[in-house]
Amino acid sequence: MTCYVHSKNILTRYDFKTEAAIFDCCQERDHVGLEYLFRLIFHLKGLLPNDFEAKFIITGNLKELPEYGQHVIAVLMWDEWCRPPLYAHKIGYVFSTYGFHFDNYFSKPAFSVYNAIKAFKTTWIQYNRLRFLLNFSLKTLFLPKRKRLFAIPLGYYKHEKVAYKDLNERTIAVHFAGSIYASSEKYKNPIAKFFKALITSPRNFARGKLVETLPQVAHRHPSVKITHHCFKGFGEGLSRHDYSLELMNTKICLAPRGSSLETYRLFEAMRSGCIVIADRQPRKWCYENLPVVFIDDWTDLENTLMPLLNDPIRMRELHEKTLNWWSEIA
Repeated sequence: MTCYVHSKNILTRYDFKTEAAIFDCCQERDHVGLEYLFRLIFHLKGLLPNDFEAKFIITGNLKELPEYGQHVIAVLMWDEWCRPPLYAHKIGYVFSTYGFHFDNYFSKPAFSVYNAIKAFKTTWIQYNRLRFLLNFSLKTLFLPKRKRLFAIPLGYYKHEKVAYKDLNERTIAVHFAGSIYASSEKYKNPIAKFFKALITSPRNFARGKLVETLPQVAHRHPSVKITHHCFKGFGEGLSRHDYSLELMNTKICLAPRGSSLETYRLFEAMRSGCIVIADRQPRKWCYENLPVVFIDDWTDLENTLMPLLNDPIRMRELHEKTLNWWSEIA
């Protein structure tokens, strides 16, 4: 299998004869979470006709590719706003880890600060999507009618495959590791930067409530081993190996939303067979019948968590459904 990574206007070629070769390569090249996408392309390649010479290009660029044509298949990563790239009409297909339908949900009660923050961000994102949606509609208006855009699972990022440990052998009852507050400094748009600094974001709001609640739960239930690590930024903190070992030793993983509803942590936890408590996920094919315990308000974590910990039959059922979901869907 041959595929390409387009990053910072540089096109890098990768060749893999076996799936095991992908794992070996990504021990050294895991800086942008390519392992999952390489594996996905490896399996997609096997579904194509032998006489079809597809050129797979992994990219985060929405504006241009180094090559166009019906043989080009773009695998789009990072775009949390679910936009069709401006070149979608010039190539064969586009697969995106976030899909092309932007989704949100509103918590109860309907009139709350959290819902107001989510409503504002949704409006801002839909405004920024408009240009890309109009471009795709106009450029494909007179082209042959066929599906060009496909949503794929987000997949894992900072995670590696480690030896499986049965649920009963795991010593960490509850686990969370991740960054809490995303700074407004990374935003180039002055309007986005202003409102992010003034109001905060759904991500910061949800994760802030989680880290406020966790110590309270730990104090009231000292016999429950809760492990949590808070880092300054995405991808920081534990090494890939240590993080993977911790998840494999975890019974319940907490997966609060990120900048979007989706988070790598959900996939990494499910790959490890953890029972996951998470925010509600978008309406995407891979999330149908997702064996996850959903939560609308992280301040209500104790009422969600303790009944689960006290029900070993339900935990075993969720653990097995999670492993099956990973092998069959993700």
